[in-house]
Amino acid sequence: MIDATLKALLLEQCLPILITKASALEVSINRMSVPAVSLTGDEQLHRFHQEFVHRRLLAEMPELFAILQEISHQPSWHNKLERRRDLVLIGRLDVPAYIRERKLRFDRPRTFPIVDHQRHFDTPENRLAAGTLRQIRALLANEVFPAKSAESIVARGYFRQLSRLSSAHAFASNTYSSISRKDLALTRFRVNRRLTGNDRPYRRLLNWIEHWLSLTGLAEEVDGDRAVDLALPESEAYWEKVFEVWCLEQTRTSMNRLGWTTDSDFRIHASQSNKPIATFRLGSRTVEAYFQMQKPLGKGRWLSTVTLTPLAGIPDIVLTTAGSAPLLIDAKWRFRTLKQGTSEEQYKMLGYAENFAHNHPGDAFYGLLVFPSDVMHTQSFFRAETGRLTTMRTDLLSKSFPQLFDDEICHWFGPMPTPGSA
Repeated sequence: MIDATLKALLLEQCLPILITKASALEVSINRMSVPAVSLTGDEQLHRFHQEFVHRRLLAEMPELFAILQEISHQPSWHNKLERRRDLVLIGRLDVPAYIRERKLRFDRPRTFPIVDHQRHFDTPENRLAAGTLRQIRALLANEVFPAKSAESIVARGYFRQLSRLSSAHAFASNTYSSISRKDLALTRFRVNRRLTGNDRPYRRLLNWIEHWLSLTGLAEEVDGDRAVDLALPESEAYWEKVFEVWCLEQTRTSMNRLGWTTDSDFRIHASQSNKPIATFRLGSRTVEAYFQMQKPLGKGRWLSTVTLTPLAGIPDIVLTTAGSAPLLIDAKWRFRTLKQGTSEEQYKMLGYAENFAHNHPGDAFYGLLVFPSDVMHTQSFFRAETGRLTTMRTDLLSKSFPQLFDDEICHWFGPMPTPGSA
């Protein structure tokens, strides 16, 4: 098992990209705590505001739904006096009005003045609950994840639950479509004075809204010691994916440090099949980055004896540029100390070389393996001038990691273009 501290560091360092990774249908989505410090001061996270808000919302929906259900079962209400005239004396006769009218001339048919007390649910706290329900339901309807993903399935389920709940008396009699600051203040006053008749769910609603409004603004004023809940897959296998995304984030930041620029927003779920997730540019040169895709490797030379189809291979990250073999970066979610060997993973990477290197100039191959560890250490192997394989152990906080990671990319793409070159 890998230490929880290491997991927290991964989340903190790659959250902006990670929250854009949609999950397969069979993956279970649950609440996961993320250090609040990772939600501040990151320009990328602001660009991914929608994904953050929706993951935050999906994590908080069970509590909100329970609150609204409790309110619907015992809502606050007030009596309202209604006066009307009717041909049939059904209800309470307005005696003073009836006596006064007896002295007057009546038209036919005769009608009776009736006074009635009706129960109304149009209270500030019910208006607040109804506005919250409709605002959250509208957010759930605005899906930001692919239709065939676990996140989308969960969102649609909560949307249907809120739609059914909206017909309850407490919500149906109010037409508010969003959270009203005025009703928020009035509800707080009435709950504190115990004027609602059922303070508990309304107090819980106030607390829920307070957290929601503060954290959907990207938590810029949140204490860094606090944790924020997001809806993420709960399985241990998910951390393998987290580490892969972490390596993608390190690749992005490394290319930026080396002077390369890109217009990509790195939304993983929006990346198109068989196309790079990003294209980096520097002078006249371009580098394309692929995430979990075989296409840049070409067809394998090893064929199935039954179907004659080539043996496939999908590395985590592939960087390609004209005139060179690609650089394969594989994230290995296996803790490796300096004394622990990595030969199994190295030979798997060399298997990529055997199967795909013939598609590239000079039968060349470049690979980088990244392991979590308690040390910062690299070990490289080469094959003449046509190949290089590096194993990198990192504790994620090493000050030397950025430079060592940059060096491996520089070894791959060779001499940099001179400044101002076209």
